[in-house]
Amino acid sequence: MATKKQAKKQKKNKKKEKTKKQKVLTVQEAKDKGYYVCRFLNGDYAYRDEKGIEHLIREGQEIASGSYVFSYDNGDYRYEDERGESYLIKNDRN
Repeated sequence: MATKKQAKKQKKNKKKEKTKKQKVLTVQEAKDKGYYVCRFLNGDYAYRDEKGIEHLIREGQEIASGSYVFSYDNGDYRYEDERGESYLIKNDRN
């Protein structure tokens, strides 16, 4: 039987493995999985996975995820976390 410390370490390692396994999906991959996909005018896109989490993708990188994501034409983006708190991130290129 594992000690509490060992069990905690194993749980932490499992979480790390899960995040490593999650890869950014292309628009086509997301559509093929049956996910809702939204494309924005600035080239960003978002998809909603089977758990209801939305992922905002820019230039092949996930820049935000949460219960709601949105990308503005000027490059700013907004997301809402699981607690319902909303964040507006300003584009540093402006």
